[in-house]
Amino acid sequence: MPGRQPVVTSRGASYEGAASATLSRIASVVPVPREQDFGVDFYCLPRVSLASQTETVAELCAIQVKGGEADLSYGGMARGEWRQFEIEWLKSLAVPLYLARIPQDFSAVELYSLWPVWVVIQQSPVPFEIRIATRSKGRKRRKWQAPTSVPSEEGRGKGDGKLWRVDVGPPFLRLTQRLVSNSTFASSAASILRAWIGFDRLTVIRHMLGVGYCEGIGAWATNGNEVKLYQSMSWNFAPGANIETLIRSSLPAVANLGVHLQWQNNPAAYSLVPFLEWVDSLGLLNPMIKGLLTGLKDTQAQGRGPGEGLADQVGTKG
Repeated sequence: MPGRQPVVTSRGASYEGAASATLSRIASVVPVPREQDFGVDFYCLPRVSLASQTETVAELCAIQVKGGEADLSYGGMARGEWRQFEIEWLKSLAVPLYLARIPQDFSAVELYSLWPVWVVIQQSPVPFEIRIATRSKGRKRRKWQAPTSVPSEEGRGKGDGKLWRVDVGPPFLRLTQRLVSNSTFASSAASILRAWIGFDRLTVIRHMLGVGYCEGIGAWATNGNEVKLYQSMSWNFAPGANIETLIRSSLPAVANLGVHLQWQNNPAAYSLVPFLEWVDSLGLLNPMIKGLLTGLKDTQAQGRGPGEGLADQVGTKG
């Protein structure tokens, strides 16, 4: 209305402005217009120095800003409606998602990785609700806390009916204007952010491929470079579940490995033949990979190296 607006609106804009002003010292920050905000406030690319007068950016992540003690959750109930669309939105993301928390005094920007959310989605593709818990900054390396769940009365009949609690620990980066004004610190902070994005991006990619495997940073100190990795894997007991999806996801990598071994005349290529024969029996090999299988079987039957006789063939090297 003319002359006034809710305090929460201007306060939220102030939190986002504080996050942008500080993060922009270590990254290229691309704001999402408020009317296009579906859960991401910024896209962020860490800055990388090339020379004394030039720089570039590398990696890409999404950032959601929360100010003060504001909670972050996905799913659950609102006005009698199950917010399943929030869970589906999370699962659709193609880049890592980070939480930027701003204290009420605007003194810092604290970054948290939300990669443990994928551990939840591995275990339960449709969780009823996911609630994120954060901790204050810490100098000591955090011990990994696996997500936990409890049955939810209001979630009965909706998704898995469970409330999942995800403890994302202390911030892996805590930035202040004073700290990022120091070029050495700013460079180190950008490197730390890049390292986290590198691991978290692989988790997102594996999820998109239907691979139930996560490898993320499970122990760290705020603003520290020393980390410890954590691995998580999920599977389905139902006969045949996910098998075709996993074959289609892994087959290009296996075939490309086979071609490399073949052209390098490495006998290890023959170890892939049983797998490729099994996949062929399911009718899932395309003509190009069938050609690889035929070539390997022929040279193996002749007692030759897998790469013998390929000199005259035309291929793409890489």
